[in-house]
Amino acid sequence: MNRALFLLAVAACETPVPTLQVTFAGPPSQECPSTECSDIQMLCPTAMSIRIVDPDDASREYHWQCSELSSNPKADICPLFSVNLKPSLLPVKRLEAQVALYPMASLPRDSETGAVLVDEAGELACPRNVSFSAIGFPVEQAPTPALGGRGYYHPGDSAVTVTLGCTDLSSINESCVLENPVSVSATVEDFNTGIPVGSTSSLASQLRVAVGEPRAQGASYVLNAVDVHDLNVVVEGQIARWSRAVDIALSKHVCIEVIDENAQTPTTVRCSQVVAGKALDDLHGVWISRDNVRRLLDAVTDQASGFPDLPAQGLTIGVVVDELFNPLPEFTVMSSTGQVRYLNLDGKFVGSATSDSGLFVSDDAVFGTTFVAHGNKLVQTNVGIGGLIDGKLTVVILVASPPP
Repeated sequence: MNRALFLLAVAACETPVPTLQVTFAGPPSQECPSTECSDIQMLCPTAMSIRIVDPDDASREYHWQCSELSSNPKADICPLFSVNLKPSLLPVKRLEAQVALYPMASLPRDSETGAVLVDEAGELACPRNVSFSAIGFPVEQAPTPALGGRGYYHPGDSAVTVTLGCTDLSSINESCVLENPVSVSATVEDFNTGIPVGSTSSLASQLRVAVGEPRAQGASYVLNAVDVHDLNVVVEGQIARWSRAVDIALSKHVCIEVIDENAQTPTTVRCSQVVAGKALDDLHGVWISRDNVRRLLDAVTDQASGFPDLPAQGLTIGVVVDELFNPLPEFTVMSSTGQVRYLNLDGKFVGSATSDSGLFVSDDAVFGTTFVAHGNKLVQTNVGIGGLIDGKLTVVILVASPPP
């Protein structure tokens, strides 16, 4: 198979502008499953780099780009032919064109955000120092691309052919295979009512829901993009549910993170303890309206105007309710670390027990802190998990059971 990938733009207008054509290797070396792109699987996200260099000195680079290939419903490698060469002025001389493909999962990522690193020009940080053998395929040593090849341009050529060898094709198709798949399912409840978000509600489409476990970073805890797995919304039935099979290893806690992309409010996180053998199919996240977030943050910040900022170290907020989610007054909340303060319906701090709002906050409890509330007649709630996570609003909901 021989298909045009892009045009090589050279400096001299009188020189023919050649096309770069790609083929796939047959036997005997680095043979691909087929010479037809439609017969070569690309099951996982893939990046392709294009490098044009001086063949006598590969460190002299005239062009570089690396970008993610578009998704393909047929899961084949044909999208590589839709890549266009970005504008670049090349000298009219003998040139070497290098093409290499890598699993996106293998590219270096930012330790905080989890995003694939890019260079100063905005190109993905694909390896640049690929070595090629005399027959034009990548040398099988790190960094080894999944596919790669090189070809040459000579002034006057109408086409430059690069034959890609399937150096390590399986590295792409295995890069998104889960080693320890865990099925996760969660609903999102309204903090004010306890009612799950409905499947027909417009809110369901604007919430981004993920699962993960906070990790210690210095003296604090973080839950960054690299620590969570996004879940997919399912709108069957009356209640919206977010679910997905994820590759996740949990030690002590499992948390559902909820981001309201329209309201631009702080991310909420609701956590529970991991129980060995218990399925992760009934987890619960929390959504808080923008007005309620403002009321809660106004109480704990001194910001004079504008929407109040969440403290950088995060904040724990909670509520004590009965089984119908009615707020319960006169409950004392005990925490294993930190201090607890109580808020009334006006967002003011009150006394030593919950008011008619049932609300409480803690701005110093360490993540993993347990919270439990005691009321009159020895009524006790469940045990909740809270504590500070940098930049997040940790939510604890304590439900009191009726007295025996």
